[in-house]
Amino acid sequence: MSFYHGKTILITGGAGGIALETARVFLASGANVRLVDLSASGLARVIGELDAGAQVGGHLSDLADLGKCIAALECGPMPYAIVHLAGLSLPDLDDLADLSRFDEIITANVRNGYQLARVFHERHAGTADLPSRIVFASSLAYRRGGLDRIAYSAAKGAIAGMVRSMTRRFAPTKHVNALAAGVVLTPMTTSL
Repeated sequence: MSFYHGKTILITGGAGGIALETARVFLASGANVRLVDLSASGLARVIGELDAGAQVGGHLSDLADLGKCIAALECGPMPYAIVHLAGLSLPDLDDLADLSRFDEIITANVRNGYQLARVFHERHAGTADLPSRIVFASSLAYRRGGLDRIAYSAAKGAIAGMVRSMTRRFAPTKHVNALAAGVVLTPMTTSL
């Protein structure tokens, strides 16, 4: 029996390509997966593709405020782990007075994950013997910089700093990590 058997894993950005493959790995090890996304059709597509019956569920949310973060965590059994994959990678706007895209990217990549992780830490009774897990998706973009994606690069750098702080603050009941991948071929990156 695998370590994850029977445990619930919450995956944000659940309608995305990386989330689909992440869910497959956890499902294969006997975990239950709760996918969170703001696209109802995307969630339905991924859940259908996974074809795992009651082992996988979806929760429609943009995680935009405290109440929505709490609802995502508490709409079923409290997750053992969170994998925060939700994010946006869009080119910067040319209009210097318009910060709407910057705010949108920072919110999707950093703010929502920050709030979700803080609530999870407060409400989840992990122990030093069996610490729960929080994993964030960073990117090599924070080290290299994106030519037309300053906001995205900044967001992924913020995740690296946030994880370093959470690792210290949430220890020993939570293990917090980030993965900084390069370009992964998914629908979000096909334009690159």
